[in-house]
Amino acid sequence: MLDAIASVEDPELGLGIVDLGLVREVHVSAGRLSLRIGTTSAACPFGAELARQVREALSAEFQGMSVDVSVGYDPTWSPADMTAEARRKLGWM
Repeated sequence: MLDAIASVEDPELGLGIVDLGLVREVHVSAGRLSLRIGTTSAACPFGAELARQVREALSAEFQGMSVDVSVGYDPTWSPADMTAEARRKLGWM
């Protein structure tokens, strides 16, 4: 499932939301995918757009399944949530 949304990028940082550690919860049940994503800041204006892109990517990959994507801010995002590769790309290593 994460591969299907790996190309969804944070528009400010230009890195994928998976590598940034913005995928907070994933639930899979019969015929339904539910994800909760975050943003790098509660003040980020792109939460709804990121959720839309994630929903579209998952709907295309898992046709026939119901897809629910929500945006939440608990826990608060931290640079420690990023993969080592994302930190390297941002020069934080």
